[in-house]
Amino acid sequence: LASRAGDETVNVERRSSTSDRFGRGEEVPMRFDEFLRLMAAEDGSGDGTRHYLTTQTCLADDDGRPGLLSPLMERLRDDFPLRPDIMGNLVPQNANL
Repeated sequence: LASRAGDETVNVERRSSTSDRFGRGEEVPMRFDEFLRLMAAEDGSGDGTRHYLTTQTCLADDDGRPGLLSPLMERLRDDFPLRPDIMGNLVPQNANL
């Protein structure tokens, strides 16, 4: 992931401590490789459990319709099918990580 999209800026929700809850909208931008580093942290700091990769914003086209993939997912586009077999006839509205 880091080699494919590490330099992409993503929105990450950050909580002050592990006893706080997510969902308060305290988002910060950071590079995706930094987020991955925090998730892998095993130094007892709790950094890996204080950050959450929130839903990434998809850019809109010229008519104002949101795109299917955020810039992060565009970078990972070759790693997953847009319409997995399990979806049958369903058409995805958005794909996120």
